[in-house]
Amino acid sequence: MTFLVWLVGSLLTGPLTSLAAASEQADIRKVRVGYFEFPRYHELQEKGAGAFDSGTGYGCDFLSLLRRYAKLNYEFVGYDKSWQDMLDMLRRGEIDMVTSATKNEERLKEFAFSEPIGKSMAIISVKKDDQRYHYSDYKSFDGMVLGAIVGNSRNADLARFAKLKGFSYTTKMYRTADEVKKALQRGEVDGIISSNLRNYSDEKIVASFAAHDFYAIVRKGDQKLLEEINYGIQQMDLHEGDWRNVLHYKYYASTANGLVFSQREQAYIDAVKSGRKKIVATALPDTDPYSYVENGKLVGIIPDYFAYLMDTAGLPYEVKIAKDRKEFEQWVFNDSVNAFMDGRPASPNTPLSTSYGVMTEPYMPLAIARANKRSYDVLGKENVPQFVYITKNTDRELASILSKCIKADNSGRLDELVDKYTTFDKDNFSLMRMVKLKPWTFVALLLTFLGGGIIIFLISRNNRTMRKMAAQQQALATSLQEKNEQLERSVMLEQQANKARREFLCNMSHDIRTPMNAIIGFTEIAKQQELNKEASDCLEKISSSSEHLLDLINNVLDLSRIESGNVKFNPVPVELFTVTDAVLNIVMGFLANRDLQFEVQRPAPREERRWVLTDSVRLREILVNILGNAVKFTKDGGHIQLQEEILPSHNAGKILVQYTITDTGVGMSKEFMEHLFDEFTQESSDARTLYRGSGLGMAITKRYVEMMGGSILVKSTKDKGTTFVVGIPMKVTKVPKQAILGEAEKFSLEGVHVLLAEDNDLNAEIAMLQLEKQGMVVKRVENGQEAVETFADQPAGSFDVILMDIMMPLMNGYEATKAIRSLESRPDAAKIPIIAMTANAFAEDVEAAHAAGMDAHLSKPIDMKEVLQTLRRCLQNQK
Repeated sequence: MTFLVWLVGSLLTGPLTSLAAASEQADIRKVRVGYFEFPRYHELQEKGAGAFDSGTGYGCDFLSLLRRYAKLNYEFVGYDKSWQDMLDMLRRGEIDMVTSATKNEERLKEFAFSEPIGKSMAIISVKKDDQRYHYSDYKSFDGMVLGAIVGNSRNADLARFAKLKGFSYTTKMYRTADEVKKALQRGEVDGIISSNLRNYSDEKIVASFAAHDFYAIVRKGDQKLLEEINYGIQQMDLHEGDWRNVLHYKYYASTANGLVFSQREQAYIDAVKSGRKKIVATALPDTDPYSYVENGKLVGIIPDYFAYLMDTAGLPYEVKIAKDRKEFEQWVFNDSVNAFMDGRPASPNTPLSTSYGVMTEPYMPLAIARANKRSYDVLGKENVPQFVYITKNTDRELASILSKCIKADNSGRLDELVDKYTTFDKDNFSLMRMVKLKPWTFVALLLTFLGGGIIIFLISRNNRTMRKMAAQQQALATSLQEKNEQLERSVMLEQQANKARREFLCNMSHDIRTPMNAIIGFTEIAKQQELNKEASDCLEKISSSSEHLLDLINNVLDLSRIESGNVKFNPVPVELFTVTDAVLNIVMGFLANRDLQFEVQRPAPREERRWVLTDSVRLREILVNILGNAVKFTKDGGHIQLQEEILPSHNAGKILVQYTITDTGVGMSKEFMEHLFDEFTQESSDARTLYRGSGLGMAITKRYVEMMGGSILVKSTKDKGTTFVVGIPMKVTKVPKQAILGEAEKFSLEGVHVLLAEDNDLNAEIAMLQLEKQGMVVKRVENGQEAVETFADQPAGSFDVILMDIMMPLMNGYEATKAIRSLESRPDAAKIPIIAMTANAFAEDVEAAHAAGMDAHLSKPIDMKEVLQTLRRCLQNQK
């Protein structure tokens, strides 16, 4: 029947429709793709018919994204073939394209290359336990026998690198990555020269160099296929965010964090093994199942996991057991212990503070046992990160070694220990263990048992009543246990949801701001050219729309972060005079091309030039939000007034700064004022519906005011105007020593040498154009590792400042900054200004930048005025 309906429809519509559909389908080309086995790049999860549909890896995801935009269907060929086989098959026409190729002169003669689809580096790796070679210890490389893959472009990179670093080597050639890997394990070669895209999780990297783009390649004459591939890649660049970095971190982040000890760390390990240095460790003796004493030994989740970490690092150590908590706390200050296995952030209940020592990378939340076990609630509901605490006079290498071991651990050992110590059965659960776990519960149970015996003795004849009471008690106990388990599950799910929300917001902010930076940056560059009026108007509209879109993005993300508790009040010393000036500068931009009377009433400068502790960023946003609305909703010819007053406060040492903002605008109805501070709320009057907005500005404003301990009041009359009164309490403080007014503005940037670390080509081009226009000399590198190597290879003083992106492949901005600051051979490493210039724009990102050793933080899309001011300030302070 269905066939008949189709047949009749075809006859009625005629042959034209069928021909059009056939033509459209014919536009989609079937392409034979070289799909070779390459762990993390091309990897089948199962074999057999349709197996390629279940493939995973960087290359798989790239092909899937490409097909979303390009008119291509795939036939996958050659999973059992080598990389060299792929090139031969492409030459013979047995396949149409293959990915992951880097450029060299020979290949450029034979093949056509697409737009870049990723970036890789050459690496030298050795066996994990091979102590002959250490990272960047090039003298030890002399005479190495290295396994290499036939036809791999990294072989030429190695020759150049060895000549640069001054070591000799010989190579043994193999056809596939699997063959060379087996040769290393058999001892046929000392190391492997390969790409960091390879799976090297069971090896250690001793050198990385020569970052190159890699591409999809086709035969020279297949121009149509190349154009279709490039079209798809260009669409991916526009609509898929920073997809290259996303794929790199998805498939290579865990490999990139492999266990690689520096030469200094390895020297420390050797010193401990030889007995020249000693490590003494301890943990609390009374926190079963985390750590406790059994048969004279310290056992539990924490001591056992610490033993696993130390074994991974190859570090012998001694365990010291405290007789009680008082003795345990004394050891923090008397240097009798090097490592506290159970360190936590300082609180009234613990003396372990970073002012005395240093914490490693956290390895678990304190409440992990409670979240995983079913039977007992051991340590309450607190959920804080657990570290290893290294005391102040202990070699800092111990902290860095253990942190690397924690980051690299994907063994599941911690989960095994949680299961071991938090699941009890009849063989390992004793009365004494119950008393240690729950002394008060045991006493309560004992009293209940005794009371129950007396009751049974008194009413022994009433067995039926007793059975009923017992059943009720059992039902109550079961109900309580179920509710406890449900509560524990809810807490764990809430924690997981909060973590997922934080990660989503961070990634979303970064992925949106990165292309926005390119749009706004190139628009500003284009506006500086000589243009006709029509083109100039178009660019102004693009600029205005971009700024509006960025405001919407910021509002949505800020509100989400406020609700999730990620925005904190961060008071710092600021001068009230400069905060108000900054607000007025922004508002003057709103008033351009408007016929509005704007009046400002503020204290005399003598009174206003006082320093207070407040969150100047949030305060500025509060005032700009309210004044911006006043400008938007006041018709030309109207009047706006800002009045700033400094009032006494009930609290000693504080003042109350009151801002009154009045306008003669459209006003608000009483009904709408009840919902003014609700999210996504706008009054549906003509003036408001004509204005583009998210309805989040006032909701965010009220939350900021409350976060700062202030109050906000509003009065409004429809068609007559609105008055806002904002009062913020502020603590008066002294003028900071580093406050030098106006000096940085005089600092010339002409001839300043800048090292720019930026992996995104568009963002790098924007930054270089704008910096070079100011007379600066810019050297660009594409990842954090290149930044470290470039800085280290140049003489001291070659660079005056470093602009550092954060999310970069191979080594991120935080890691690169720490590496540069730790270069003891360079006298300028500790003092050169390093400025974060990144799409990671949240307050915690600013804190992370400073914690890594950066001097300032600039968020994308970049404001060139702010960039120049920050450069001048940092360079002036250094001078």
